[in-house]
Amino acid sequence: MSTDEESILHESEDSRTQIRLAAIEFERQKAKDIVSAHERDRRDERAHRKSSETKSFVVILSLIFSVMGFSTYALSTGEKEIITDAMKVLTGGLAGYGIGRLRKHAAGNEANNASD
Repeated sequence: MSTDEESILHESEDSRTQIRLAAIEFERQKAKDIVSAHERDRRDERAHRKSSETKSFVVILSLIFSVMGFSTYALSTGEKEIITDAMKVLTGGLAGYGIGRLRKHAAGNEANNASD
């Protein structure tokens, strides 16, 4: 083999190596971008969940204080039957809300398990 042929062969191997390195670098950058996007999505999801939980807490707390105020008023006027009826409605509503949340949560878990 002459030196020209060896030189051409060496340059050919170098160019193939450079192409492989460029492809590896491209795939590495692509993977980093995917991981970065996934991190942003998870961060946004956590912020949304926190906001939703805070709003739910405020609504429930407001409901509790309203019931306490109504109960205090009804007791001061001597209307115990109103309190009993209101508690029946309230417990039925909360039970329905709780069942709905559990079903929604279970459906979300099934969807997450199916996507994995």
